Amino acid sequence: MLKIKVEFLLPLLDNDGNEIEVHKYNETYDELGKKFKGYTIDQSPLLGNWVSESGEVFSNEEHYGVWVVCRNNQRTESFGRSIEKY
Repeated sequence: MLKIKVEFLLPLLDNDGNEIEVHKYNETYDELGKKFKGYTIDQSPLLGNWVSESGEVFSNEEHYGVWVVCRNNQRTESFGRSIEKY
């Protein structure tokens, strides 16, 4: 079975500029562990920029990286679609 590496970027700050609460990261890690039986976390800040729909550029946004290796199947795709809203 073909496996893929899926990367999740977890922001360090919410849209109002407040730090994300630690328990929210832990909930995410628990969910990933249950769904994929493991994960890898990179807690060194990953820096990135993005352009909003209004055309404004937000610089130096920081994230943690989380990776899982999983089967490339419908279940994985369904999980990805379920979290797109976040």
